[in-house]
Amino acid sequence: MVSPSYIFDVTADVFAERVIQESEKSSVLVVYWSPRVSRSLMLVPRMIRLTSQCNGRFRLALFNVDASGPPAPGLPEKRLPTVEVYRHGRAIDVLDDEDDSETALRAFIARHVRVRGAHRLYAEAVRAYGVDDAERGMQLATEAALMEPDDVQTPTDVVKLLVLAGRFEQAEQLLHALPETVREDAEIRNLMAHLNFIRVSLHAPSIGALENTVTVDPWNLDARYQLAASKVVNNDFEGAMQQLLEIARRNPGFRDNAGRNGLLALFHMLGEEDARVRRYRPLLQESMN
Repeated sequence: MVSPSYIFDVTADVFAERVIQESEKSSVLVVYWSPRVSRSLMLVPRMIRLTSQCNGRFRLALFNVDASGPPAPGLPEKRLPTVEVYRHGRAIDVLDDEDDSETALRAFIARHVRVRGAHRLYAEAVRAYGVDDAERGMQLATEAALMEPDDVQTPTDVVKLLVLAGRFEQAEQLLHALPETVREDAEIRNLMAHLNFIRVSLHAPSIGALENTVTVDPWNLDARYQLAASKVVNNDFEGAMQQLLEIARRNPGFRDNAGRNGLLALFHMLGEEDARVRRYRPLLQESMN
């Protein structure tokens, strides 16, 4: 059904050989499942992914009761899906409750096998990005975020590394792939806003050229937005706020409220105690009235 060799299908005929005997050498996790049971269709891919992350430190046997019939003689009927751990010829643990989330499965496996933590996965993600394997880097970083959804510091650090390396598109992809709860963190929100400004500024004319454009044509809001983004990238936050406020005043709906949303993003980035934020927040409010 799947590879590598430490992940395999098992039937009643070979259960003793593939599970009981193999468990003398290393832990064998047996997943009893059925394609008729919807939870099985979620559990099996998760178990395969977690097993692959452990890179062969245990074996995963997939027992499809529809294809093989009942489990081996002497084994009790199972509620599907069920996960059992075999070691030294016998079942030593079972997971048969309703919680088959990634977090619960990882905790269950970790009782018997050392599982790679989120920080190690992020380290591997960084190495993958370093050799231009963006797809694997995204996969590893996203899995790590799902493992420890309350930890925002590590994904933040990875995104910062990508930004420093000039890999802005990959940094944005990673941020958008994070769980929604993580994306709501203030620092993550600030990173997403800053990356958007960077992306816009990359394709913009020089600041001098943009300033000339908006002087000649004050209603060129595209140029104003590019100017604001370029000023953010150059740490001229007040200059950026001036342009974004002007956009909000002239056309509040421009680019899905880009003026207002850009200002709010800068407010978040700088913090409410910043003098520029205290000055521009009421100005933004006036523009909306």
